[in-house]
Amino acid sequence: MLFLDCDTAPTPCCLERLQVYFDRFSDGRLAFVQTPAGFRHANSDDPLARLQQMTFTYPLGAADSVASSCPFMGTCALFRRSVMATVGPFPTYSLTEDTAYSKEIHAAGYRSLYHGHEYLSYGLVPPSFLAVCKQRDRWA
Repeated sequence: MLFLDCDTAPTPCCLERLQVYFDRFSDGRLAFVQTPAGFRHANSDDPLARLQQMTFTYPLGAADSVASSCPFMGTCALFRRSVMATVGPFPTYSLTEDTAYSKEIHAAGYRSLYHGHEYLSYGLVPPSFLAVCKQRDRWA
């Protein structure tokens, strides 16, 4: 199952690139592959675009280097459906259900990977600093 935010569009090769990992790790222990969240206009001089890009890209590379335990960031990830059926639905006890879900998956003995060398989807950058603040407030 591919998870994307509603304002995010995958590249044409997204599924093909990510499915390779599930074929390579055929023991069934790979739960999901997380990709960096690309943002339209993120390479511009727009500081809001750069902020969004840094928020969703840099922390993941370091996390994946620790025992194949990349966190799920809520978007831009391909999951093995059978793992979701085994672990159960997204937790409702946490406002950061995506990260909590990845912790539950890892606690159940599954692993995850970070496909960090290319963007496979692109989302929208909020149009103003106020919009960024409102977005972050929604997430808190």
